[in-house]
Amino acid sequence: MSKRRKLEDRRSELPRSSQHEQWLIDLWGVHQALRNCGFIADDIFVGFGNVLNVGFDTVYVVLRTQGKEYTYTVAQVPGSTEAEVFRQWVAFINDMRATPLDRLDKIGRQSKIYADRDEFFSLVATIAKKGIEIPQLPEGMGAIMALFGHDAPPLKTQGDA
Repeated sequence: MSKRRKLEDRRSELPRSSQHEQWLIDLWGVHQALRNCGFIADDIFVGFGNVLNVGFDTVYVVLRTQGKEYTYTVAQVPGSTEAEVFRQWVAFINDMRATPLDRLDKIGRQSKIYADRDEFFSLVATIAKKGIEIPQLPEGMGAIMALFGHDAPPLKTQGDA
């Protein structure tokens, strides 16, 4: 079974919210993954436009911290405008603020970054390779990175001083 098929199977196990497009859920998932790694919201930005090697109409997340920048491409939203994308994003965030925690968890698990551990691992490893110190790694991530031979800077975990 292909990696893509496994991801689609995991997503289909959860009831899909008909009011939110998948790109919004994926965008929110990346934002939450960065927050869960200990990055502050003021360092996380949403962008829309042309991304090299991806194309136009692309939604992405930028992490600017520690004097460095990392860009993660989320999805293409063909035919959209920047104003429309940000209008939908703000409406989505407002909906999430009024959503009960158990429902938030279900929506989060529908995002690509949470449905696919490899995607999350790739995000964390690439940020570390950029030389950005990750303030709060999920338990065991440092050991996993070392196991796969990633030459990354020292990574802090919750227990580090």
